[in-house]
Amino acid sequence: MNRYDAAIIGAGLGGLQCAYILAKRGMKVVVVEKGQLLGGCIQTFTRRGRKFDTGFHYVGGLDDGQPLHRLFKEFGLMDLPWVRLDEKGFDEVVYGGRSYMIPSGFDNFRQSMKGSFPGSAAEIDTYTDFLKGVAEGVFGSFDRAGDGNLSEQSLFSRGAYDFLTSTIHDTTLQNVLSGTSPKLSLQKDTLPLYTFAQINASFILSAYRLRGGGMQVADSLAASIRKFGGEIITNAEVTKLVENNGVVDTLEIAGHEPLQANTIIADIHPAQLVRMAAETSFVRNIFKKRILALKNSF
Repeated sequence: MNRYDAAIIGAGLGGLQCAYILAKRGMKVVVVEKGQLLGGCIQTFTRRGRKFDTGFHYVGGLDDGQPLHRLFKEFGLMDLPWVRLDEKGFDEVVYGGRSYMIPSGFDNFRQSMKGSFPGSAAEIDTYTDFLKGVAEGVFGSFDRAGDGNLSEQSLFSRGAYDFLTSTIHDTTLQNVLSGTSPKLSLQKDTLPLYTFAQINASFILSAYRLRGGGMQVADSLAASIRKFGGEIITNAEVTKLVENNGVVDTLEIAGHEPLQANTIIADIHPAQLVRMAAETSFVRNIFKKRILALKNSF
């Protein structure tokens, strides 16, 4: 039976990134994916000769010195064919028969919104300053250590809907500012302010798309993992996690030999994980029931 330093279940973006980091640092790594293709939500599909993204449409904060540039450079992704979207309007929101362009740059964003909603100028300043502060504060935390627990800050405990409706009182402006956020699952009862603010702030910093589709991200990560000595197994569904001597270290895989690993990382739905590990001491019945009863969320 093959044994690895780390086995990663699921070849979505998170699983591939974990494998990249560990393999690059010399660990013997294997990624086990039940599907034929890698990438999960960043896969593409083709219709009539044209490629379409399923979940990876464009990204924010990719200019040199901005947060995503630093991360993508670490993962060897900056050599991909990135295309900067129009600074005058990376998004267009059409509401009530009128078009509103969403530009890059906080000053540009502020001026554009004030031009369309002059009566809400002060509220637009408050909203823009808040997003800018999130961009500088949350993203800046990557460069700091031990300066406080981010989870205690209000943007993690406050809802996006509450912030938006208490800061902006013009309902049309509320809808325009929300118009770029369907990708965030804009549910007023569940979407945290952190998710809404940091993603919108990152797009205002800069917005880029990937010419040829987001699948290139998965392909690039997979190529690097293999270059570092890692393995990737597709069409291999993990059916069960097995415990030996108090340690969960074995993966049973449909159509394949079992494999063992010192560390197992699951980049899959939590409900799938507890079912796989149902016969181990890792999962107690009350924990399993609680996980299986949770509603899906963003």
